[in-house]
Amino acid sequence: MTADNTILDDLLRMSRRAGERFDLVQAGGGNTSAKLPDGKMFVKASGLRLSDLNSEKAFVLIDNLKLREKVLTVNWNSYDKKEKEKISAEIVATLNLTPDRRPSIETLLHSYLDGFVLHTHPVQVTALFSQKNAKQKTKELLPDSALVFYQTPGVELALEMMQARETYINENQKEPTSYVFQNHGLVTCGKSWEDAFRNTNEICLRLSEFTKINFTDDRIVNTISEAMEKVTSESWVTLYVPGCESNQNSIQQKPFFPDGVVFLGILPLLLKSTDQSILENQIQDYLKIHTIVPRAFILEDKMYFTGKTYMKARESEEVWRMHHIASQFRPDALSDEELKYLSHWEAEKYRQKV
Repeated sequence: MTADNTILDDLLRMSRRAGERFDLVQAGGGNTSAKLPDGKMFVKASGLRLSDLNSEKAFVLIDNLKLREKVLTVNWNSYDKKEKEKISAEIVATLNLTPDRRPSIETLLHSYLDGFVLHTHPVQVTALFSQKNAKQKTKELLPDSALVFYQTPGVELALEMMQARETYINENQKEPTSYVFQNHGLVTCGKSWEDAFRNTNEICLRLSEFTKINFTDDRIVNTISEAMEKVTSESWVTLYVPGCESNQNSIQQKPFFPDGVVFLGILPLLLKSTDQSILENQIQDYLKIHTIVPRAFILEDKMYFTGKTYMKARESEEVWRMHHIASQFRPDALSDEELKYLSHWEAEKYRQKV
């Protein structure tokens, strides 16, 4: 595997792990990038969910060395907002090496930072730093971070981040480890995807101590997806669904309609632990017994659903709601022969990929 392919795989992994976390990303928000050894950059294509990125086509390839050079030659102060947007779009377009795809509006922001860059919209960051005292609060709660005052996403925000970096260095005589965006979100970066993602998690955990808002249940989706990917060598997206109902009737009820097999597996997997190695063993055991992987997981009274994309995972949740309600009437399960057939039915495999 080439260095570029390794970087791409890591970037895809970081994107999915951030994108499946409600506490970090909502709807189609957030974006990611990574720099290549030859001076180019992979940056997320516009209009895609972070959780669903699974191939090189999810990214735009940019000549980043030239992009940085061109941005620094423009006297941005001599233009108004619309003119800045037009000029920056033209610059990016000329250096887009995959012109069939449109890059994220935050391409200039990503261009300015080295390594792997992760831009998310953590609930706690937006809640705490959408006030006039954001700079003082940043100094108190996240002293290693630079505050970027609010600007419209795109070139204005990127220029403001550049200024924030200079201000932080002048005040602290060191580089910031991350950037807090007022009324917006968070940007972290690192030499590896693990570094960037760890930094994001550590900041959110630190803010949890201050806000007393705990997103532990949401973070477990990463453990489930990582275990599923390790066992199957395929990409997965996992969702935590607060308040989703289950009881002994629905937990023990085998599928009694075709979609129950396709979207849920044979039975939900009752998690013994949040330790990833234990979870991997549980998934492997489930696969040996049922010949397919689970799609619904239960930890104590909390429910998680997994799929190839965000929407497929959400569909599994919908099917579970139907399964749970109907299970209270004790329906007869489909025969073991039919369950096995549906588990590997080619028509359903295709439908899952669409």
